[in-house]
Amino acid sequence: DTLMHARAEQVGAKLTCPDCGAKTLFKKLPPQKEAKSALVADGEEYQLDEMVELPVRPIYRPPQAHARKLNEFDAHEDAMRQEYRERGAMPKNPLVGGVHKMLIRSPLPEAVLVLAVVLALELWFVATAMANVGFWQWYWWPLALPQCLDCFRSWPRLRFGSRC
Repeated sequence: DTLMHARAEQVGAKLTCPDCGAKTLFKKLPPQKEAKSALVADGEEYQLDEMVELPVRPIYRPPQAHARKLNEFDAHEDAMRQEYRERGAMPKNPLVGGVHKMLIRSPLPEAVLVLAVVLALELWFVATAMANVGFWQWYWWPLALPQCLDCFRSWPRLRFGSRC
């Protein structure tokens, strides 16, 4: 499998492989074919029929809704830039001088209000559960879990309002 090259005067002779010692006859190479030209000769290219009119290419016009959205976006961007310019210079100590402005600026007050309502509902739920069950039963519920599982297994035998 050794690649060997022969000179012009060695064509037709047997040459020995340097690796395995086998004799190989070198034949004359076939003549190379001329490559066809990629260009089309004059007169052979496609011709357009001069009797047929070419159709007019349509011009793209963006939909009005898209143009409206772009205008709204530009107006919003301009408003944001104006608000940034009106904000003024950064305070000397932002941690002290800028916190009160941040607390009253949207969306922070809305987020605090929503979180306060959610926390109040959660606390109401926990307080109601503790009042109905009792604090110590609520606190020690992992120890009472096996009893509850026994009650759950025997639920068809229980009557309404009965306890385990």
